[in-house]
Amino acid sequence: MTIDNKIFVDLSDEQTKNPAHWYKFYFYYTEENQIIYTWTRSFEKGKTKFAFVSVNDGLKLVNWRDINHDFNRSENKEQKRKFEERILKKIEEILRKGSN
Repeated sequence: MTIDNKIFVDLSDEQTKNPAHWYKFYFYYTEENQIIYTWTRSFEKGKTKFAFVSVNDGLKLVNWRDINHDFNRSENKEQKRKFEERILKKIEEILRKGSN
């Protein structure tokens, strides 16, 4: 992962070995200095699951907190709202444009 053209951590968007056909992706929230971990996989013909898994505070990979587990109710709700606004809606927009 590079931030401001500097390599900070060795995180790669890639296909996982086990289970196969899963792909992991990372996003970075500049303002909060947080790394977001997600995965995706197909589960039915023409359908894909996209999971918001965890949030790491800072660039050292020792501060991971899992969604629906490590946050209190209001923090969890805010993390999901932020993810939906910043990531998910933009992906949906790109997919809609691509299907036209």
